[in-house]
Order: sequence, then structure tokens, then C-alpha cells
Amino acid sequence: MVKKHIENLINGPLAFDIICVRQIEICKAIVDENIEKLKELIPQKYVSHIIGINHTKGQWLTDIANKEIKYYGIEILKNKIEIKDTKATIKSSNKIRAKLYEFKGSWVVDSYLILEKENNKWITKEILI
Repeated sequence: MVKKHIENLINGPLAFDIICVRQIEICKAIVDENIEKLKELIPQKYVSHIIGINHTKGQWLTDIANKEIKYYGIEILKNKIEIKDTKATIKSSNKIRAKLYEFKGSWVVDSYLILEKENNKWITKEILI
């Protein structure tokens, strides 16, 4: 009975909260330069970011660790969340303050996050930062 109730919450009203928390976890890990958490939260092999560069995830994380890329803050301005069956998509507008190689400044950028539910847990599948 309790398990079914929890499943209903995860699939229903709590799904939005769980998905938003994942987005916040990723943003916090990026700003905090938490490489281990980013490895856990971002499973894809390639990462695209605001200046249009596509990296392998390993190169992106190395550049963060070496301070070639530094995120000072990520402010989520607007989110649009869609959940259909076992797939969720967040399309958001974010204000990012960062240093990306020789570029430093603030940008308002659109990003997205795709999650899929596996074994009753929402797992990050793809992200555009």
C-alpha cells in the first residue's frame, strides 16, 4: 500500500518537484565545480554549452577542474516542464555568469534537460548547458 502511494506521488504531483530538484542539483554541482557529482548526474558522452562548443564530457570536466571554464552563477529564469509517461523534458531560460576560456560575462541562454524514469527513479539522459 505504501509503495503504491509513493509510486503515485513519484508519477504524479511529486514528479515536477523531483525533476526540478535534479535541475537544481546539476546547476549547483556546476557552480561548485563538483566533478564527481557531475559525473554522476550527467551520463552523456558529449556536452554542449553556451558558446557553441561541443566537448566530450571528460574534456568539459577537465576544463572545469583546471579553471579553463568557471561558472560563477546559474539563475533559472523560466522553466517549461513536460512529462509524458516515463520521459520528462525541462526547457529553461537561464542567466549564466561564467568564464569560458577567454570569454567572461553574463548570458541569458536556453537550455534543456531530458530525464527518463528507470526503476521508479528519474535519470538524466541528456543536457544542453
